[in-house]
Amino acid sequence: MGEIAGKPKKVSVSEAISHIRPGDHLVIGGMAAEPQDLVKELVEQRDRLHDITIYTSFPIHKPLYGGKAVRGSFFIKTFSVGSLREAIGRNQASYLPCHFSEIAALFSNGTLPLDIALIQVSPPDKDGYCSFGVSIEYYPEVVAAARLVIAEMNAKMPRTFGDSLIHESSFDFVVETERPLPEYKVSPPGEVERAIAELCAQLIPDGAVLQFGPGRVHSAILGGLLQKKDLGIHSGLISDSVLEMVREGAITGKTKTVDKGKIVCTSAIGSQMLYDFINENPVVEFYPASYTHNISVLKELKGFISLNVALQVDLLGQVNSETVDGSLVNGVGGMMDFIRGARASGGGKVIFCFPSTVKGREVSRIVPILSSGSPVTATRADMDYFVTEFGVAQLSGRTARERAEAICDIAHPDFREELRSSMDESF
Repeated sequence: MGEIAGKPKKVSVSEAISHIRPGDHLVIGGMAAEPQDLVKELVEQRDRLHDITIYTSFPIHKPLYGGKAVRGSFFIKTFSVGSLREAIGRNQASYLPCHFSEIAALFSNGTLPLDIALIQVSPPDKDGYCSFGVSIEYYPEVVAAARLVIAEMNAKMPRTFGDSLIHESSFDFVVETERPLPEYKVSPPGEVERAIAELCAQLIPDGAVLQFGPGRVHSAILGGLLQKKDLGIHSGLISDSVLEMVREGAITGKTKTVDKGKIVCTSAIGSQMLYDFINENPVVEFYPASYTHNISVLKELKGFISLNVALQVDLLGQVNSETVDGSLVNGVGGMMDFIRGARASGGGKVIFCFPSTVKGREVSRIVPILSSGSPVTATRADMDYFVTEFGVAQLSGRTARERAEAICDIAHPDFREELRSSMDESF
């Protein structure tokens, strides 16, 4: 919808959801920005609704609209997986493969039909401007494309800097609430993750600009960089790991060639401490994914390093970061956007970090060839380094045979002989 004069109508949550009709296509905010009151009421009114399509990305807690009890009322199309694994397994949800940088255009150009946007924002300032707060992603474009926009104004939503403002006149209806944002907790890194982090730190120079994701491996890596100097952050999301790095002076962004001195992201997930840190903090800037994931921006960031996690890799150097034993556990997300950005950056690097085994060391993550049916999330031509707890494999500038040898060297010792035998047969 276009911006209109005046204020939106403040209504009860039940009235707001009453404007949703059977057959509508909805975008519901994800990450920590899910409009929880609106979602709860949507589920309450499910008996009058049918054929509702919901688009979302990475809900950090199991969403009510994906529960077994509401099967048949809603069908979810998700740009990532997050807590929707069970819903996907029940055929209540389906993954929509897409680079994160391209999501906004799918709504803007009508490729994905859209009727209603359910979003969460902060209350307005004296001039009527609300903040998208902890998550912007593709929501500005969604608001512009939707027939109806319903905003949940949460008094506890942080106000953030960057390009995060939206005028209240952009909304048709507003529901006011005051509830804490959902927190995202990561279990402490173990011995394996700390070993990976120590090796990875050797590849990250002072002044590098980092992109990273959620989870134990990334938490360990960032925790292992506290002695570095003048690191910068340009990432899809930030987490609690940045708090200690800022306190210790490891992150300053002083040498960043774009957005100097700023921590740049499109989402934040973590504890209340993180949400308090970003509130009214001019050092942290939030932008839509059309900026944070844009290769024209990323290539100008000198020393941009894309840190990624692999679920399975093979001796060709191919990576599967989406499935385990044929089951979808993750999406592409912004991985390839940032990989391309790192490869275009002067002094950039692409680093994949992962434990060498899973299932109590019974299964090797390194295999001769990716499992049948597994997607190739990132190709062998995209790789610079693989890192496990057993070492670093440099892949760029090496032949296929040399790569395979380097990858075998960082596998768990229990699997190296088998991998090398396979390598000798294939290369």
